[in-house]
Amino acid sequence: EAHARFRQPDSDFLSYLALWNYLREQRADLSHSKFRRMCRDEFLHYLRIREWQDVHAQLRQTAKDLGMRAGKPGSDPDSLHQSLLAGLLSHIGLKDTDGRDYLGARNAKFSIFPGSGLAKKPPRWIMAGELVETSRLFARTNAKIQPEWIEREAGHLLKRSYSEPHWSTKRAAVMATERATLYGVPVVIDRLVNYSNIDPAVSRDLFIRHALVQGEWHTQQQFWQRNRALLEEVAELEDRVRRRDLRVDDDSLFAFYDARVGAEAVSGRHFDTWWKRVRREQPDLLDFEKSQLLRDDLEGDLETEYPREWRSEGASYALTYAFEPGALEDGITVDVQIADLAGLEEGPFWWNVPGNRLELLTSLIKSLPKRLRRNIVPTADAAARLTDIIDTGASDLLAEVASGLTRMTGVVVAASDFDTALLPSHLQVTFRVLDANVELARGQSLDALRAKLDSHLRRDLRLAAKSIERTGITSWDLGSVPHEVEAGPVTGYPALVDNAGHVDLEILRTPAEQAVAMIRGEASLLSLVTVSPAAEIGKSLDMRAKLVLSTGPYAEVITLLNECRLAALDDLVVRHGGPAWDEPGFAALRDKVRTDVYGVTEAVVGDVLRTLNKLADVQTAMVSAPVEAAKDVRVQLSWLIYPGFIRDAGVAQLRRLPVYLEAAARRLSVGDSADLFAAQDIEAAFYERIGNLRPYEKLDPKVRRVRWALEELRVSLFAQNLRTAHPVSVARVQKLLNAW
Repeated sequence: EAHARFRQPDSDFLSYLALWNYLREQRADLSHSKFRRMCRDEFLHYLRIREWQDVHAQLRQTAKDLGMRAGKPGSDPDSLHQSLLAGLLSHIGLKDTDGRDYLGARNAKFSIFPGSGLAKKPPRWIMAGELVETSRLFARTNAKIQPEWIEREAGHLLKRSYSEPHWSTKRAAVMATERATLYGVPVVIDRLVNYSNIDPAVSRDLFIRHALVQGEWHTQQQFWQRNRALLEEVAELEDRVRRRDLRVDDDSLFAFYDARVGAEAVSGRHFDTWWKRVRREQPDLLDFEKSQLLRDDLEGDLETEYPREWRSEGASYALTYAFEPGALEDGITVDVQIADLAGLEEGPFWWNVPGNRLELLTSLIKSLPKRLRRNIVPTADAAARLTDIIDTGASDLLAEVASGLTRMTGVVVAASDFDTALLPSHLQVTFRVLDANVELARGQSLDALRAKLDSHLRRDLRLAAKSIERTGITSWDLGSVPHEVEAGPVTGYPALVDNAGHVDLEILRTPAEQAVAMIRGEASLLSLVTVSPAAEIGKSLDMRAKLVLSTGPYAEVITLLNECRLAALDDLVVRHGGPAWDEPGFAALRDKVRTDVYGVTEAVVGDVLRTLNKLADVQTAMVSAPVEAAKDVRVQLSWLIYPGFIRDAGVAQLRRLPVYLEAAARRLSVGDSADLFAAQDIEAAFYERIGNLRPYEKLDPKVRRVRWALEELRVSLFAQNLRTAHPVSVARVQKLLNAW
């Protein structure tokens, strides 16, 4: 009962200390007989207590004789435990993480005695006053201890082992994991320690290999900075020539340092101390020479074969090289400032640098169709001979190589025979567009980059355009319209733009858009300053003609007639030498157009009548036509007849629309064929390409030529007796599409 009264939660030893203090207090307060009676009542053995007191008195006397002073009463309990631990090292225990058993010295397994104060909440480490084996091995009189106490008290008995020595960049030293055991009990597990004092030889080797050779070191040592710069120069050289065998291997660099670095340099700190002393007499002892780093010499002039700058038309562009197959950066990258992007020609860059020229020609020959390639063998020899006969300054690489192969072999090779998609990516230069030092975009197509960065390119042009552009123009009060406006590297093209009831003066992007827009804009402006014949022509139409015109895609007949008038004016502007660029020229054009507009408009209305009559016949035939044929014709009609088709087709092409519709009607009764499938493929490719074009780009004569050639192709397939406007075939239309 008294023992339980003084039990401590983390130490049975402290329970006895508390009992000792209690007995001392009672002995001082009670007489001898009362003290004995108290011991009996509290189940304490009086004789054992007397022996305990006698031993304590003897110990105090011995300590006094030795000149030792007793500690203060109530001092830190940890001091007591550490003192006891020195004599109980074989009684330590480490708790099993999966149970309540403890691992003791020499692989002994024991448990805490149930009567111990630590039995309910066993600590990780304990020290036992005694180990008693009854039904099993029990630890009695226990105390919670810390593993670091064991290491301090039993350092000379610990068995230490080290594993995984490795270089630590953060500590600039070789580190290892330490394990220490006492009688088989692990006291230290995987502690990171400095390995230089344990194995200096291994530490030195790892320091040289990782810090000096592989560069895993943060230091300000000048020799090291110079050596790293030289290694980077050699690495850049390897990127330029696309080889990874120019630099000597790491073992050679290790041997270089190993022969020079002192034995005491086992870490960054030790090296700095050694080098501070040595560099006074041998400052260049650890400096590389370029010849020591290169495995062999390169043939040829490196700066000529692999230049650092690309020079074109007096300008120079920095080149960077990367040897990373499969990466986007692989190959040569040309740095282009945004100010130079607009005027840069892509053709010269197709030649690549001279050092890659032979590989480029070899790859081009390999990309030829088999029927041509089999006549140009061996490929490598043919490419080598080709380098002597072609002009590398030619603007068109493919045309020049094709001409050279034709002259060299007698086999006719065209530029279109090469498949540039098969070229390795590193043979196609990448352009990196910069605004000062900020990258805006990168890619292998200058046209695509110009389209992507159009807002940057036209930034200055927009500012300049503010003083030129106008809206709501209803008569010529513009003075003279300039043909071009320049702002920095970008050129804009002013044009009159039709805008439903008035005309605007805008800056367009290309001369082709300007040419189309100017004709239409001037025709619309003429419609505002001349009398319209639409009402008079409408009165001359009979009821049947008006009904036919109302079946078209226009909501009202008068809207259709006005569209016919605008189409006529478009034609007359061109026929009479327009468009005009100043007020006198516009006035002269107006006078010429005024006399002809009625007749041309009337003719256009007649063509539209014939077109809509034929459209009705086709739509009637579609009702009973095969599904696939009707579907094909329905798509064709959507391309031919729509709001605005009259002006888009133009006066000359309107005359051909009834022919196209007749061919569509005959298509309904004709089955599919290989030629039809080929024509449909070309049509799909054409309409996919024009899907991203701006409105006036779609009206470019080159685009219209392909568009109407597709309709003539259908005439040749389904209505040969109607005759085409010009010779046409699948191959010819495909060639037109490729050339656009």
